[in-house]
Amino acid sequence: VYQGLPEFLAAAKKYEIDTITGIEVTSTYKGCDVHILGYGFDLLKEKLLKEKLSAHWEMRNKRAEQTLDKYRNAELMNASINDVRQEIKIRGPYVATTNIREFRAKESGLSYDQVKDETKRGGIARVSYIINYLMSPVEVVKFINAVGGKAVLAHPGELSKRTDKEGVDGNLILKSY
Repeated sequence: VYQGLPEFLAAAKKYEIDTITGIEVTSTYKGCDVHILGYGFDLLKEKLLKEKLSAHWEMRNKRAEQTLDKYRNAELMNASINDVRQEIKIRGPYVATTNIREFRAKESGLSYDQVKDETKRGGIARVSYIINYLMSPVEVVKFINAVGGKAVLAHPGELSKRTDKEGVDGNLILKSY
């Protein structure tokens, strides 16, 4: 469920390496995506983790399907989500845009950076987050706290540069927290 985290923690214990659990959750605030990191959460709270993250995983898979549809429509790639899962050896509950980028680069011979441009804002295969699946930043922080973790805002510098289609300023979002 946690994309290799239990295996990582077991290996770290075996080799006496200090570790900490971590997760990045995408949320939405006034039309802007806000990424929040959760550190030190309790893996034993698996039921709550699955309950809160299942909609997030579902959104990620729908977004992956939409990205692959855009590639198919542009006649640049004809892969299914299962093709990506198998080739990239995805064990977790969803396929991320980074997984599709890795697959596309491998299949096309393009560099990862070239493929990244295709899926960035304005790119031919860009798909926005499906916001009705996402929690608010406050909900994400409460969730992370409920599973014993500490929440940290990810990429604050990137957020401060962003402006959504309605003109919401990322700096205003940062100031509100």
